[in-house]
Amino acid sequence: MKSKKFLAFVFALAFVFSAMGLAFAPSSALAANAGQYLSGDAIPPNPLNPNGSTYEIIGEPVSTDAINVTLIIEAGQPLDEDGYVIPSASYLRKEIKNVSIGGGTAPNTVTSLLYAVDGTNGLKFYGEDDDELVDFTASTTYLAAVEYGGNQWVDGAVAFTWLFNGWAVRINDKYPVRLTSDEQGYEGTGIIDTPLADGDVVHLFYDFPSNAFGGSGNLAAKYVRAVYDGYDGTNTLTVQLQGHNTYINPSNYVLEVNNYRGEWAEGVTASIYTEDGILVQDGVQSTTQTVTIDNETVVQTVATFQSNLLEAGETYIVKTNPVYYTTDNSSWWDVFNGAFFVLTGAYDKIEIPE
Repeated sequence: MKSKKFLAFVFALAFVFSAMGLAFAPSSALAANAGQYLSGDAIPPNPLNPNGSTYEIIGEPVSTDAINVTLIIEAGQPLDEDGYVIPSASYLRKEIKNVSIGGGTAPNTVTSLLYAVDGTNGLKFYGEDDDELVDFTASTTYLAAVEYGGNQWVDGAVAFTWLFNGWAVRINDKYPVRLTSDEQGYEGTGIIDTPLADGDVVHLFYDFPSNAFGGSGNLAAKYVRAVYDGYDGTNTLTVQLQGHNTYINPSNYVLEVNNYRGEWAEGVTASIYTEDGILVQDGVQSTTQTVTIDNETVVQTVATFQSNLLEAGETYIVKTNPVYYTTDNSSWWDVFNGAFFVLTGAYDKIEIPE
């Protein structure tokens, strides 16, 4: 098996959060740690459960065809430049469907999508130049900040030099990676190097994947995705709700990248829609079950939907609500309470086989 080499990537949002999206270390830090290794078990594919893999191995962007994709963008409450003021009611979650890109000469990439959305839906994107925010263009390689509703979520390399935070991205709820040049591991891909295809769902989220303050614990967002599990042929659909996370060690930028753990999605409430956005069933509470995969006992969390609107051969959208960090420590309320993710919201296509 190939070694799990440190991701020396420059992912759009800093980096692909480890292939979970390192979105946050400055490039100089990455260079200083080149050759270090990932830890954790989320290397593609996971032989015990391929459906649990966190990554998708991709190729170079080549397609210039006109396509439609969906952008999901979400963030907890932002902090001000000093890290002490949290604007109230400032959570961000936007679902922008059927964004048309392509049809020209440039390949379809995450940069193409962000450039098409920039300035619409109340959103403004920024790149950076010499630690200064600059307008987002069709050739921007790094997403440094997002502005919405008068608030900004800025990469820590720009505004919060003492924090480890920024934007990460998933494509169809997996992190895009490719083989390193020596073919000894995997590296994340930058937004301009990440290809898109018709029907893709691009999920941007803002995260603090480290211990932001002493004693705060690991504030890295866990994230939930929905994976088809079974259909009874009449009206009952079961999906796995998989909880994942990635933790970045702020002392050396080596990543702990984990395959899913079912218990992280326990208690999540899910809803299911048709592709056209018609609600099929709302408020389904997840439950856990223990299964054995290749002689290993695994806890899985599932949501079971029952409706006569469910049909074999059709595709549906399963969504969950994001969960935010709160604290019982009143001395930290102004900084932490509701500022960070516990779980990002899922948005997954589920196709029921014929």
